[in-house]
Amino acid sequence: MTIEENMSVEQFYNQNIRLYRSALADVEHKLGKLASVDAFGIVEVKARIKSIESLTEKIQRKETETTTKIQTQDIPDRIRDIAGARIICLYLDMVPTIVAKIRQMDGVTVMRVKDYNTEPKENGYRGYHLECKISTQTYDPETLETMSDIVSVEFQVRTQHQHDWAELEHKLRYKPQQNATNNGEDLDDEIKNEKLKEYATQMHEADLKRMELRDTCAFTKRA
Repeated sequence: MTIEENMSVEQFYNQNIRLYRSALADVEHKLGKLASVDAFGIVEVKARIKSIESLTEKIQRKETETTTKIQTQDIPDRIRDIAGARIICLYLDMVPTIVAKIRQMDGVTVMRVKDYNTEPKENGYRGYHLECKISTQTYDPETLETMSDIVSVEFQVRTQHQHDWAELEHKLRYKPQQNATNNGEDLDDEIKNEKLKEYATQMHEADLKRMELRDTCAFTKRA
């Protein structure tokens, strides 16, 4: 990975993004094979590379939260989701199986896990995250050399209900729009957060109900 002294965030991004794309392409291929197995109940695999704008915004947000400046050479260790893959499945009890399969993938080393199913976030979010190191290499057409390195990729495993809640929460919290009202009065943030947490609980109950239906209401195939 190319990181030079006094390199800007944009320079870091432009010089190293090929490695992240290469790692993510490998991950997508492996997850595609996993998704083809019906028993895992995977309904969608999404992969993305953060844009330079999104990366800059996250660096600034972390600097504000920690009151510590992030040096360019620290970006790979401090921002571990420049490349990310999201696996969305039907059933909550399939999450551990999918996580185990990710752990077994060649070239993937799990560094940290965040089990928000066991301990949901304060805002109600549930899901399972794995921060991983991926061995990868890519060809640089400018130098005519092959670049090899290890980059971070974050995996997020969610059920459909968890994903729907997370998408809604993100839009409500970060996308500009009119504030919700209650009898003409704006709701304060505490009430909004409680409503989102209540909805997250309802989505979790829906996940449990979905598994119950799967186990008790499967129909016999008709000839």
